[in-house]
Amino acid sequence: MHSEKTSKAAGSSNQDYATSIAMAAAQLAFLDEMRDITAQASGNYNLISDLGQIQQITLPPDWSAGQTEFNRVGSSAFREYHPPGQDAVHFCFYYRGLRTGASAGNAFRETLDKPDQTLSTADLAALSQTLRNKDPETFTVFQACTREINGKKVLLVEGSFFKGQPNQVDTLAVYIDSDGTGTAVQELQYQATPEEYPQYRQQVEAALQSIHWK
Repeated sequence: MHSEKTSKAAGSSNQDYATSIAMAAAQLAFLDEMRDITAQASGNYNLISDLGQIQQITLPPDWSAGQTEFNRVGSSAFREYHPPGQDAVHFCFYYRGLRTGASAGNAFRETLDKPDQTLSTADLAALSQTLRNKDPETFTVFQACTREINGKKVLLVEGSFFKGQPNQVDTLAVYIDSDGTGTAVQELQYQATPEEYPQYRQQVEAALQSIHWK
């Protein structure tokens, strides 16, 4: 009996020791991961996390936060980043706070459900609520298409506001279906003057390719 109790106690002790080792290993792995994230954020990376459907996106290391605004309309959210010394160059995360109509949502969802495609003028007209401020009278489209970014289908529209005028602004807009209905639209917008737009366009494309979705 004494021998059996001793054996059970030893087994229990060994099990407790193994559990402690496993927990310690898990804690070390967690700490290593957090150190990596901290090192990236303070070193060669500029990690932005938890923005709507975006789990994480990496911006150029020297870009800084600009204007931030929440709940101006419904549950709207706006966050802006820009390169150093270039306050007129914007990369924005925007949720308008209100849903589009059901028919507009269906049109957006159906567009995303199709294979990657280039959109016609008629296609864009059917998506006017989704596109929000891309009025043909003030906005000239360079390209409009659907494409996958790291496994998620999005709508991409690139063009100019007030093309040929002194106040021309070039824009790349990415539209994301936030919940599968097509009515909750999250936007990413890159805007700059015609002179500055090409300078940062490649950096913005790299940021888009870095996205990890929720």
